Amino acid sequence: MNSPVTASPRAERLLVEILCRRDEAAGHPLDSAAADLGAIRAGGDLAQRIRTRALRLPGSDQSLAQIDRVLLVGRALVVALLVIAAIAGVAAASVALGDGRDLSIPMVLLALVGLNLFMLLVWTAMQVTPLRAPEWLVMLWSGLVRAISGVTSASPSSAGVEAIRVLSQGPGARWRFGAVLHGAWLAYTVAGLLTLVVLLVVRRYELTWQTTLLSAEGLRELAELLSVVPRLLGASGPEQLSLSGITSIEDHRGWARWLLLAVLVYGVVPRLIALIACMALALRTEPRWQRELARPGYARLRDRLMPDHREQVVVDAAAPASISTARPEATTELPSEAGLHGVMLEWPDALPGWPSSTWRWFGTADDLESRAAVLARLRAGPVAGLVVVVRAIATPDRGLQRFVADLAQAAGATTWIALGHLEGLEARGDGAKHRRIDDWRNLAANAGASGGVLAWDAQRGTARALDLRNDAR
Repeated sequence: MNSPVTASPRAERLLVEILCRRDEAAGHPLDSAAADLGAIRAGGDLAQRIRTRALRLPGSDQSLAQIDRVLLVGRALVVALLVIAAIAGVAAASVALGDGRDLSIPMVLLALVGLNLFMLLVWTAMQVTPLRAPEWLVMLWSGLVRAISGVTSASPSSAGVEAIRVLSQGPGARWRFGAVLHGAWLAYTVAGLLTLVVLLVVRRYELTWQTTLLSAEGLRELAELLSVVPRLLGASGPEQLSLSGITSIEDHRGWARWLLLAVLVYGVVPRLIALIACMALALRTEPRWQRELARPGYARLRDRLMPDHREQVVVDAAAPASISTARPEATTELPSEAGLHGVMLEWPDALPGWPSSTWRWFGTADDLESRAAVLARLRAGPVAGLVVVVRAIATPDRGLQRFVADLAQAAGATTWIALGHLEGLEARGDGAKHRRIDDWRNLAANAGASGGVLAWDAQRGTARALDLRNDAR
């Protein structure tokens, strides 16, 4: 049995999601009795058992390593983007401040706030429609991650490629890319603001509101409009400070403080709010187990991993009168002659290697369509003998009894019920084990399975038939 590997919680969640998508595409879960049994023994609710099973599947350590590498490269790219944005902010502030003589307040606002606010408004308008992250941005990010992490499109089934696909799609992708975008603009503005603070402290600038096109009245209206929020924070505005002919030291200091507050409230704060909102929405759209467990990829694992909580479909109709109700004598082994047919009911394993028997395998009958197909093939005959393999921990209800009866009638030959995973019964104690085996014996008798009940011992490394009469008494 594979021991569970250690990885980051994020990588584990991605692995579970990738396996769910694979199972949904294949139409059935990956067969691994060792992983299933390990998850059952580990206990917990269904979500915990699904996670444990994913970590115990063959190849899970390599898959987690690929996913962790993709996540590491993605984080490195985000950090690199933030550094580049911060450098751009420093450069923009330095250029806007000029050569150290006249400092145009509108120029600084345009460089550190204007483009920032415009792009924020564009992004906000894009959220009105339920669009995914921009396709070009997704392709660029995915291509960079693949190139740096060494994941190639030549292996589309690799966990690394699928992790990139999961991260780039779905409702959470737009918020993740939005958080990266806002983080970059926030780094740009904060770096520019800090540069502005440092240069205003170490150098003397002549602040001015002079422009070429705007009149003095237009400048005053613009200054009054932009002063609404800084005024709430205690900054002086055009009512107290001169707009033209700024000569006094107090006016220069007042407008410098106003400029810093304006960059803070109009540049930093909106991006910070947008960043927090995107991060919260990205977390909110992360898979929630209680909602996601209804997906087919997870629901198919419920009966495997939660045998004690299996939802039963009880058929209240009595068994057909033609079915024998006499209790059959259990045989100690399967016949050695060729021609045995086998069918599994909700069974996660591959075909058991029964000794000295030549099998004709019918596969697993776990839904209405597959059950109907098995019955049709049995009726086509001839059948020398039929072995119905079930989990010992399953509940032998009337619905299952009716189907076994249908199988026995369709086969028209000796029918055995073979119990697997007896270790699940043994874990419940002798009393519960004996009662459940008696339940299976009663089902075999009522369903007309004349061969009785046998057991498959998989713990010894070989499959062999066992007599259950002594175990049940």
